Amino acid sequence: MKKTLLVLATLAATAGFAQAASVTLYGSVDLGLSYKYKNIDTVGSTHQYGLENGNLGASKFGLKGEEELGNGYVVGFKLENGFSADTGKLKKDSTLFDREARVYVKGGFGELSAGRMGGLSSGAGTYDIFQAYGDVFGGGVGDIGAGYWNGTARYNNMLTYVTPDMAGFKVYAQYSFATDDQEKAGTRNNNRYWGVGATYDNGPLGLVLVVDSEMPKNPENGQSQDSYTVSFGGNYDLGSVKPFFGAQYGKHLTSFGFVNEDNFDAKGYKNLAIKEGYAASLGALFQLSCGSLQAGVFYAHTKDITGTDAEGRDWALDKKADLYGIGLVHSYPLSKRTTVYTGVGYNYLQTQDTVGDKYKDQFAQVLFGLNHTF
Repeated sequence: MKKTLLVLATLAATAGFAQAASVTLYGSVDLGLSYKYKNIDTVGSTHQYGLENGNLGASKFGLKGEEELGNGYVVGFKLENGFSADTGKLKKDSTLFDREARVYVKGGFGELSAGRMGGLSSGAGTYDIFQAYGDVFGGGVGDIGAGYWNGTARYNNMLTYVTPDMAGFKVYAQYSFATDDQEKAGTRNNNRYWGVGATYDNGPLGLVLVVDSEMPKNPENGQSQDSYTVSFGGNYDLGSVKPFFGAQYGKHLTSFGFVNEDNFDAKGYKNLAIKEGYAASLGALFQLSCGSLQAGVFYAHTKDITGTDAEGRDWALDKKADLYGIGLVHSYPLSKRTTVYTGVGYNYLQTQDTVGDKYKDQFAQVLFGLNHTF
């Protein structure tokens, strides 16, 4: 049961917001047993067993509240933190509300939010629409179905506007003045983000389209290229089965799903640049007498990956990379708030370097866990 507390008794920082408003404490704890298998072409195979946090859903807690202002206007806030259930640590040591921290006003004009929140294709937070509509796994369950989309991140200093429902259509617009820090004087002295998108809901049909861009600040030696990504997806609810599809294309990227700086950091390369990438998925959610089953297949491709070494020299790293995957996740509700789940996934990665040599890597994961919401 949700716990409702008076604002004055919970957050002194929100006392000025509305003494008569109420605050809801909510959250979830998700922890499971995980087995991971990796077979890296140039290294060999490894096996990893252990507890894994945040598989079916994130481990998180938050506070949210609203106050009616009259004439159909409502002002509210949402503060949400992520943590690791296996260690008790905050997801970000220096950030109290790393997942979301925003204040909003809504009414007949739509909804306007300001603060820290996820991008339209991020797979994170209130305003993720692409992966919510177009991916049966919503961006991944553990590592199952993860690493395929160029999912934008959670951004600081963000404004988000959502129109009212217009015959099933909603339009979204976002802009971050500085994605990862406080704003600095001069537009090009900040990493920025913008995104526009639309959703359409008509009975069982749901469709989504998003176009967004990350605009990096100027390095001392010149101007970085702005990236852009186009994402399209949808689903159709047939009752016992709900098919999903998603497709994405991006250009001038610094990461694309499975290709990111972490993959090359051990080799001493930074400042990744990916000329082009695209991805697609098909999946379905089945409602069974013994719970629900998520099933999906995925494909992603990138080409012309470059980076800089410790001395600042530019290198061509990979000519192209292709990732194929399949995943199954079964969930069974023990109650309205508690779900037990099992999952299995397999990914196959093939890369080709600049001289034509090919490398083949394999990844697999098996999960068994428990998710409890409050």
